[in-house]
Amino acid sequence: MRLDSDDINQHQQKHIKCSKADHTNAQRKINRSPYREESRIVFSWSRDPGRPQPPEIASAFVPLANLLPNSTNLEPPPLYIAPRRQFGDPPATSDSERIQQRSRVTVYASGHESGRRRAARKSGAGSRRGSGWWWGKRSGGGMESSTSRTSLNCISLADPDIQRSVALLKQACLDSGFFYVLDHGISQEFMDEVFAESKKFFELPNSEKMKLLRNEKNRGYTPVLDEILDPENQVNGDYKEGYYIGVEVPADDPQSNKPFYGPNQWPSEEVLPKWREVMEQYHREALRVAKSVARIIALALNLDADFFDRPEMLGDSIATLRLLHYEGGQKTGQVSNPSKGVYGAGAHSDYGLITLLATDDVVGLQICKDRNAQPQVWEYVAPVKGGFIVNLGDMLERWSNSIFRSTLHRVVLDGQERYSIAFFVEPSHDCVVECLPTCKSETNPPKFPPITCSAYLSQRYKDTHADLSTYSDGKA
Repeated sequence: MRLDSDDINQHQQKHIKCSKADHTNAQRKINRSPYREESRIVFSWSRDPGRPQPPEIASAFVPLANLLPNSTNLEPPPLYIAPRRQFGDPPATSDSERIQQRSRVTVYASGHESGRRRAARKSGAGSRRGSGWWWGKRSGGGMESSTSRTSLNCISLADPDIQRSVALLKQACLDSGFFYVLDHGISQEFMDEVFAESKKFFELPNSEKMKLLRNEKNRGYTPVLDEILDPENQVNGDYKEGYYIGVEVPADDPQSNKPFYGPNQWPSEEVLPKWREVMEQYHREALRVAKSVARIIALALNLDADFFDRPEMLGDSIATLRLLHYEGGQKTGQVSNPSKGVYGAGAHSDYGLITLLATDDVVGLQICKDRNAQPQVWEYVAPVKGGFIVNLGDMLERWSNSIFRSTLHRVVLDGQERYSIAFFVEPSHDCVVECLPTCKSETNPPKFPPITCSAYLSQRYKDTHADLSTYSDGKA
């Protein structure tokens, strides 16, 4: 059984009054806790003080004081910890138990709704960060339901129990195609440096950025509105700018004749010293993490763990790093509005095997677990500090014969500036993507024809990016 904020709202969690001071002190205690990074904070506000909790929900809650040290003075209400995957678990007493509980723990709080928050909610203010409260905002589209917040499995690459990781990943792939990856070995200090260097580039004058406009190899800068991922629903294009960095192959290498291999474009050392060094290091580190995740995916598909390590797979992969910047309403004058076809990034699925996404703390990513549902239901995915949001791509869906899904996702923002870093992982150019032996049978024949990775990627890029000739007068 999964329990998240929607479940709490649905069952009208029992209202417990508390003063602003009590609530602030309790929140400070959470922020000081060593368990703070192992929990996702979700505040669920109820205005029905007379309706009790159903027994199955009330019995599932564990008082927060039981899990936090030195918290005997914490009021039993209003804060609880609810395990997301299993109920009745005792507090973790070892690292392995803590990793297991980290994959499914959510912290909830109940309390009275202040007049300011109530007024903001009624005015459709959307999300607020840093104040401990959040709610979904109705998208406004005729074929969409109101947005909510989803819960995802967390997979620790440090967990010694590989079968537990396989089970968590398989469940995530069957459910949503999205999950978190933690303990991946890339330090937070280095992640902060990558984001800082990314910000330095996007803060350059537009004339400087246009000198590095993406080329026919899809390396370099992509301006705002360069990409339109959902032409049926978008008015103009994506209100984001980006920068592509691929596998570095010298121009005189025969491999550079392939569509997605070749030399990268780099800002000059005089403009951005160390920039290339930082990005090349991140590319190597992210590829290492991706290969670790791919080994777990292989086991989940009943394949040998090293199936995706072969040269034609990730041994000679097309791995592309993309820096992304959503400028925000103050610069563009645009705030995401699905009813008017305005998005930070339109609805799409990714093209390759998997994508590793690192983000800042601005909420904006939404997923739609069932693209054929009417109306479509979109759910926000919370950023995770120090971890990756990982999603499956189209090629893995084709490999798995749709057993694992490549899920629609988009970026909807309320006007705030947002930075993210995507790492797209695809196999080699000549790899033939076709149904795996473990994913087909007489009753479940292959659903997709075989296709090479290079052909599939080339067509998808052509379909979603502006023709480079449109920039002929704008490139310096």
